[in-house]
Amino acid sequence: MRLPKGHTELSRDDRPIQALYWPNDETVEVGKHGCTRIEAYDECGSMSHVPWLAVFHDDHLNMRVPADHVEVVYTRIKVTP
Repeated sequence: MRLPKGHTELSRDDRPIQALYWPNDETVEVGKHGCTRIEAYDECGSMSHVPWLAVFHDDHLNMRVPADHVEVVYTRIKVTP
């Protein structure tokens, strides 16, 4: 599934997203409970583009989340000199 991207800072960030955390301690994490990837994308708001997150199970879009409702955690990438 191709998602609209490039209009918000979140959707332009190419770092892989590892998890989403809600204030009530709910979590969605890649590799757990069927979640295979989390991807940022843009939706049209009334005055500008709004950042959203898509949670996938395999290639099936399982959940859409407004980015302002969650904390986004990126995958740690080990850098070797």
